[in-house]
Amino acid sequence: MDLEYKKTERGFTIGNFTDMHGIQCSLQDSSLATKNAIWFGANQPNPRDKHNRPIVLDETVSFNTRMHLIDLQVDTMILPLLRYFIRNGNLQMNHNEVPFSMDMHQTQFSGSHYFSFKDYYSIPCEIREEFNLSHPMIWIGCSDNSALHCIRGSGWLPVRIPDLAHFDSGVYMDQSLAEKLVRELASFVKHGILPFSEKSTSSDPAKTQKLEISS
Repeated sequence: MDLEYKKTERGFTIGNFTDMHGIQCSLQDSSLATKNAIWFGANQPNPRDKHNRPIVLDETVSFNTRMHLIDLQVDTMILPLLRYFIRNGNLQMNHNEVPFSMDMHQTQFSGSHYFSFKDYYSIPCEIREEFNLSHPMIWIGCSDNSALHCIRGSGWLPVRIPDLAHFDSGVYMDQSLAEKLVRELASFVKHGILPFSEKSTSSDPAKTQKLEISS
């Protein structure tokens, strides 16, 4: 699996990759002018009903599918949890190990841990353990399951979609994918931008740089 870095039409670096459930995801430099920030999560919501059938919606409906994170949030919340998962294969932290600005919870039946926090725009997010028989896995993404409807003159307002059961709003990862993403996120924290070499591209904005994500 490769992480493919390229430039958006507005000139921002975006790295596309496929997570462990086959969902198309990305890391992208943000246009935020006052702080170093990225977008991180699923590229498309792919809304589905309870029978896992796709729901077709018009372009005025939007979902929170990617977290908006500044470098301080990545450094103090996201990276410590991902590194813990890489070392231990779980998120069974002690309370004194929980990053600041995160709340730790435990599910009633499985006993698995999950952590709640808010991104830069105060969208609720989570990092949680995922049940998997073959190997350890976690999920990170937006936990706000509401949809927004753009109404002319009123901006974005909440809208209820009766048949909606699920949409893609985060990234499923095993330890291998987590390790590679940690490398990219740590580089962002250090340099303030995602690790993309201008020398590897031509003037064609579609030219990409591939970085190995997992073997």
